[in-house]
Amino acid sequence: MFQVWQARVELVEDTSVPIGDNLVQVTICDADCGDYCTRPRQFSMGNVVYSVASSVLRNGKGFIRVCNIGTRTVGWKKGTRITRAVKCILDPEVRSHCFTLRRGVF
Repeated sequence: MFQVWQARVELVEDTSVPIGDNLVQVTICDADCGDYCTRPRQFSMGNVVYSVASSVLRNGKGFIRVCNIGTRTVGWKKGTRITRAVKCILDPEVRSHCFTLRRGVF
């Protein structure tokens, strides 16, 4: 069976995620150059319920949209894994249309 290596998507700093939509800054652990893709996922661990939007992280760094759909604010420490990503190859035309999130620019 074919397996794809999945990289850890970790928080860059201690993060508090209130109920609702949020952007969190992340990095890929041990990432080499290139783009990484995350898939939309939902996680449930007791009272902590959140979903992660699909994203493209350029060179393993960026922001991911996290929707806290639980009943309380979630607190995560720096280095916490919130999802996984795979290395992706984007067609140059698709790459030019990618929406890259930067702090303060949407």
